[in-house]
Amino acid sequence: MKTEVVVALIAGTLALAGSILTFYLTKIREDNTKRLEHTIEHYRSQIEEFYGLLFNLVNQIDTLYYVKEDIVNPASGVHDPLSEEQKKEIESFFKNEYFCDLHKEIVRILRTKLYLVEGAEMPASFSNYLRHATQEQAQFRLWKENNIDTKHIVGEPFPDQFINDIKFDLRNAMQRYNQTRQIYKRNIFGISFIKLPYSKSNLEKHNNAHAHRAPQP
Repeated sequence: MKTEVVVALIAGTLALAGSILTFYLTKIREDNTKRLEHTIEHYRSQIEEFYGLLFNLVNQIDTLYYVKEDIVNPASGVHDPLSEEQKKEIESFFKNEYFCDLHKEIVRILRTKLYLVEGAEMPASFSNYLRHATQEQAQFRLWKENNIDTKHIVGEPFPDQFINDIKFDLRNAMQRYNQTRQIYKRNIFGISFIKLPYSKSNLEKHNNAHAHRAPQP
């Protein structure tokens, strides 16, 4: 076989191999990019639609509680001109104007966006909070609408761990979001095989929730 033919065959083979390699490398990069974009969107939803909202609402409740307490139960040595009846009216005002609506919004988020919670199980503090909010709302409405006093029933306390869990998971979601964005930027200029900060089970849960959940009004 002539040398020119051999050289041409080798060149053609190398060109074909190069084309195939380029195709597969491009496909891998595109798959990585899509996977990263999907993961970034999930973390953004966690921050914007779940943990971020819960964090802001819980902080409003916390701030309003201390404002109310400073009025109703002033510090030692501070003149207290309010009667017991006025203090009850103030308690009722804060519940009617602030606490009830804030708790309703938190319960709504937990009911409609629970698929965004990190991990396979809902934290115990979330269940404890739901018991607290449900009982408080029921007892308050019994008193307000039916004039039935249920103070003899010990209320479920507000779980302090609820706030801690929200802060912890919000911080983690923001860290994972920023880490994944950095990986995404590197992937634009080359192939990244870095493992995403995202569990397989949590990704499957997110995909199933988006595929099957009913549209919200």
